[in-house]
Amino acid sequence: MITKKDVMERLGYVNKILKTDYRSDFASHYGGWNMYLVDNRNGGHYRGKYGFDYRKTTREFYQYLLGIIVSNT
Repeated sequence: MITKKDVMERLGYVNKILKTDYRSDFASHYGGWNMYLVDNRNGGHYRGKYGFDYRKTTREFYQYLLGIIVSNT
């Protein structure tokens, strides 16, 4: 079973290798995980190169992060 801690650790590693500050949240009633960058100038958020605005299940998101890691190392 993949836990929230597992996902957040992998996201932290993605941020480390990409030198970014992607954030993520989970909302089961909306379908799962979202990943985005914060727009400090305008107070919103945006997708960036790897972020997305359609939600993924925990397993999908965990594998997505692994794909980012593999393609950038």
